[in-house]
Amino acid sequence: MTHVLTGLVVAAFLALAGGVVYLWLRLSETSRREALQALAARRGWALTISSERLGQPGMLRLSPRGGPAWTVETRAQSSLAGAGLPGRGRHATDYLAEDPRWEGGTLILAPALPAGDAREAVSGAEAAVRRILAQLPGRAPSGAGRLSVWPGPPGATLLCTQDPAARLDPADLGRALAAYAPEGAGRPVVVFGPEGLRLHLPGGVHRADQMERFIDLAHELTRIL
Repeated sequence: MTHVLTGLVVAAFLALAGGVVYLWLRLSETSRREALQALAARRGWALTISSERLGQPGMLRLSPRGGPAWTVETRAQSSLAGAGLPGRGRHATDYLAEDPRWEGGTLILAPALPAGDAREAVSGAEAAVRRILAQLPGRAPSGAGRLSVWPGPPGATLLCTQDPAARLDPADLGRALAAYAPEGAGRPVVVFGPEGLRLHLPGGVHRADQMERFIDLAHELTRIL
């Protein structure tokens, strides 16, 4: 009898704890959504959240209601076409804009490669290109086969199809990224070329303050480019 009562007490406690966690997640989800709605209203952006699951959305999209066209999306990596990445089900965030664009070249600026890949990249770009392109789900950017390693800002690996100085000062990009993430961790991969500008962040951005900082970074890079 004692064992039965103990089991009932444990079951009741677990049910109560589960209910508290569920309520906390629902309140957190509502708060997050309201903060995103307030951000979109304040900045004049359109917000779409669909395929929601408890705790975080399956897809979150922001875009301007007017002015230059761009889109930022947070989606599960398993829903990205051709992802094929380890850790499927995790989220990734992408900023996409057709302008600015670089018709004559392609540039990729990524967080610094691990020491082993960096040493290999000294004699050729193949290791660096493979490592960085593996971080970008979907179709490879134009000119990927012609990318070479160039001197880049601290904490970054710079790939380009030609001398980037013909278009920009890589140090300006480095300063903008350093202001966004001073320690290097959490910086997005920047892809700039004929298709326009892309910022790929291998991690879901769901909070309003984080999303605003990410979009402001993209707009600062747009100004530089």
